[in-house]
Amino acid sequence: MILNTKSICKRLRDNIITLNHKRSPLLCCIAFSDNGATLSYFRGIEKSAEKVNTRVRQEILKGKSIKDTITFIESLNHESDVDGIIISRPLPLGFQKKGIKDIIDPVKDVDCVTDENLGRLITGDFKYIPPTPGAVMEIIKEFRIETAGKNTIILGRSDVVGKPLTMLLLQKGVDTTITICHSKTRSLSSYTRTADILITAIGRPKFLKSDMVRPGSVVIDVGINVKDGKLVGDIDFEDVNRVASMVTPTPGGVGPVTTYILLLNVAKAAKRK
Repeated sequence: MILNTKSICKRLRDNIITLNHKRSPLLCCIAFSDNGATLSYFRGIEKSAEKVNTRVRQEILKGKSIKDTITFIESLNHESDVDGIIISRPLPLGFQKKGIKDIIDPVKDVDCVTDENLGRLITGDFKYIPPTPGAVMEIIKEFRIETAGKNTIILGRSDVVGKPLTMLLLQKGVDTTITICHSKTRSLSSYTRTADILITAIGRPKFLKSDMVRPGSVVIDVGINVKDGKLVGDIDFEDVNRVASMVTPTPGGVGPVTTYILLLNVAKAAKRK
């Protein structure tokens, strides 16, 4: 079964429109270069935002010093019209060391990248759900994928997907057993073939093949890659679809849900003000 996420997107879209009926919130998207992939991602956000009465402003800080970048983000924190702030990833190395992401006001951190908002996932007392992990949770809920007592394998340990998703899956009521695999995991297939639910977030195009998947398992593909000029996921979709009971496509699976959860966080941020 191919998991089409259009119904999830419609539900989220309707929810956002309801929240935004009195005011059009503003999301500021910051890039540190004019990289085509980054700007394409921002345009995708802008296209979805138009459907839910949300404004998007792009800021390209190419060539700015760390000091000037910090000053600029701090100015956005105090700008009353700005409801949410996101920054492109990966950050330039020098910016990572200076903790640029933690300059963002946690109330405006709609992408959940600050240490404060990520830390809140441990206790369950979080302001916003991280967009991509949140998209995975929405898919699990929408398609009534059984998690309690099931064996869930996550491929990838990033701060953006693997780690925060683990915290969400550990919540009471989800009750799944989690194993995280990564680039140093030995005999990877010996883990992936035990999964009832297999979630890939490693950024390697068409990496996961059918012989790495237990027949009848659920496969959720978070990866977004470009191969031979086409957008593909971390899984070899046609191959894996032969053995999995449920599988998300790329494009059209996790990605659109991620965008609408981000915009839902912007709407919630505006409500907080």
